[in-house]
Amino acid sequence: MAFVNGIRKCIVSAKDKYKDIEDCGLKWDLIKMELRVFSIAYAKRKTSKQRSREKDLQNQLNALLANSQNSRNNPHYLHELHKLQDELNKIMEHKIKGTILRSKVRWHEKGEKTQDTF
Repeated sequence: MAFVNGIRKCIVSAKDKYKDIEDCGLKWDLIKMELRVFSIAYAKRKTSKQRSREKDLQNQLNALLANSQNSRNNPHYLHELHKLQDELNKIMEHKIKGTILRSKVRWHEKGEKTQDTF
C-alpha cells in the first residue's frame, strides 16, 4: 500500500511540476521518468530492508544455536528456534519465487535457443 500511495503522490507532484509544458508527449515522458525514479528508489530501499532483516534473523539464529548447549529441551528455546527458522524459510521462498519468475520471463523473451552441433 505504501508503494501505491507513493506512486499517487508522485503523479500529483509530477503533474504539478510539469503543468506549464504544453507538449503532451513530452509531459507524459517526464511524468514516466519521475515514476521510474521513484520506483527504483523504493525498490532499493525495500531490498535493503529485506537484506538487513535477513541478516539480523541469521545472526539471531546463530547466537541461539551457539548458546544452546544447556537449553535444548527448553520449550522457549525450541519456540524461538522454530520461529526464526520459519521466518528465514519465508524469506528464502520469496527469493526462490522471484528467481523462478525472472527465469520464466527470460525464457519467454529469448525463447529456447538450440544450437546445432553438426
